[in-house]
Amino acid sequence: MKKLSALILAAATLAPSISFAHQAGDFLFRAGTATVRPNTGSDTILGGHFDANNNTQLGLTLVIW
Repeated sequence: MKKLSALILAAATLAPSISFAHQAGDFLFRAGTATVRPNTGSDTILGGHFDANNNTQLGLTLVIW
């Protein structure tokens, strides 16, 4: 029974919320990962070469209503 309760609590905590109400004057700050995974190469660009590799970095968003 304790395992089931812990599982339900963990699922409820980690589940995304359906909606949030925002009002004027609210600040919204989000952080997460931003990933680039190109699947094709590039031709020569103005006599040079452009190479894009997989990369993951921190993505930040600040919204002021």
